[in-house]
Amino acid sequence: MIEIIISLIFIYKSFLYLVHFLYIITLTFELIYFISSTFTELSEFFDYFKDIELLEFFDIIHSIKIWSTRPPWTRGLSQGSRHKYQGLGTDQRGL
Repeated sequence: MIEIIISLIFIYKSFLYLVHFLYIITLTFELIYFISSTFTELSEFFDYFKDIELLEFFDIIHSIKIWSTRPPWTRGLSQGSRHKYQGLGTDQRGL
């Protein structure tokens, strides 16, 4: 009787491992599909900008990156002054 229960547990665990394996394979194929569709969309995106010179395009992207990481009204200020200006603390240089 115990052997039958142990064999049923083994069959059940094997079935679970098989289901997990198939799930991982499914996720892998979904990831591959997502990456391929993303590259297709990116190629269409770059085709839209092919009349713009590449350096001008990268300047635009760099400007967007600068704007998103550091607002233009804080440019030219020291790190401590920026914190003081934004109300995050005092000037760290001790001025």
